[in-house]
Amino acid sequence: MINREFYRKLNREASTLQTLAYKLTRDMEPARQLYLETIFQAEKNSIHFKREKSFKAWIIAIMKAVFQNGN
Repeated sequence: MINREFYRKLNREASTLQTLAYKLTRDMEPARQLYLETIFQAEKNSIHFKREKSFKAWIIAIMKAVFQNGN
């Protein structure tokens, strides 16, 4: 799914992801790192995304997993 559609959906959820990253970390630099790692993991695992699923829910689940694995 790495194509325009993926990045369009990612851009649509960028502010939600940035806000969630800050809520999870409570610090700007760790939030930025969490956001970037989430994007990296989403790109790497994009083949597992099912079009009929919610992209927002999928990428938030990735962020939460990255956060939990990092702590």
